[in-house]
Amino acid sequence: MADGRTFRRLFEAWRQVLTDPAGFFQEMPVTGGLGTPLAFLAACAVLFAVGIVLVSGNFGWGLGLLIWAIVKVAIGAAIIRLAASSLFDGQAGYEATFRACSYAAAPIVFLWIPVIQYFAALYLAYLLAKGIERVNGFRMAEALLSLVAAGAVGACVLLALGLADWIPAYPIFR
Repeated sequence: MADGRTFRRLFEAWRQVLTDPAGFFQEMPVTGGLGTPLAFLAACAVLFAVGIVLVSGNFGWGLGLLIWAIVKVAIGAAIIRLAASSLFDGQAGYEATFRACSYAAAPIVFLWIPVIQYFAALYLAYLLAKGIERVNGFRMAEALLSLVAAGAVGACVLLALGLADWIPAYPIFR
């Protein structure tokens, strides 16, 4: 059972990753298990889902997006890790990549707010690049290219599965 200290630690990590990403990712351990980053991701996803429920009034939609956010990070970390190691000989394993992706997801708590959601998504992409840069010892360009490659792979997988509507930019290309 979580106590007040746990929530304070999660909030402090959330605050630090949003306000000092370079410092946060520099201090972030790349080992230590998936539990803490998963708890952080789950807390952020719960706040996102609550916002979705408030806006839509649809509990099922909020719950579905909560689960999807966690699954997307878990699968995305594997794809990013594959892209980083294939393209630039990235040295981070799955655990370090998952940690970077989980903490980079901090802005999802704002993704339900109209207009702000676009800025939050851009900041999330920046945080993701900073995290991938740090755990792999990359330059920013290598981190960004790894993320672009991973996004292309993810989009192709969704297209192959007939889930093109889940690709954020897909409606633009119809």
